[in-house]
Amino acid sequence: MTREQTYGQLLTNVSESDRKIDNLKKENDYLRERLHDLKIESQADESGGASTDAESKFQDSDIIEMRTNISGQQKEYQLLQEKYKKINIVNDQISGWAKRCYGKFAALTDDQNLS
Repeated sequence: MTREQTYGQLLTNVSESDRKIDNLKKENDYLRERLHDLKIESQADESGGASTDAESKFQDSDIIEMRTNISGQQKEYQLLQEKYKKINIVNDQISGWAKRCYGKFAALTDDQNLS
C-alpha cells in the first residue's frame, strides 16, 4: 500500500467518522426535544390530575427507552472520538515519516548535484 493510498484511507476514515458524529448529534437533538416534550406532557398531566396509570407507565417506559438510547449513542460517540484521536495520531506519525523521507531524498538529490 502506497503512502497516497494510506493517506487516502485515513482521510476516508476521518470523513466517515465526522459523518457519523453529525448523524449522532442530530439524533441526540431530536431525542432531547422528544424527552423535553414528554416531560412537559407529564407535568401537565400531573398538574391536571387526569393521568391514568397506563398512560403514565407508557410515558415512563418511553422515557426510559429514550434514556437507554441516548446512553448508547453517547457510548458510540465516545468510541468515534477515540477512533478519531487514533486516526490523528497515525496521521501525525505518517506525516513525520514522510517529512523525514523527503528530507533524506532531498539530501541525496543535493549530494548528486554537487558531484
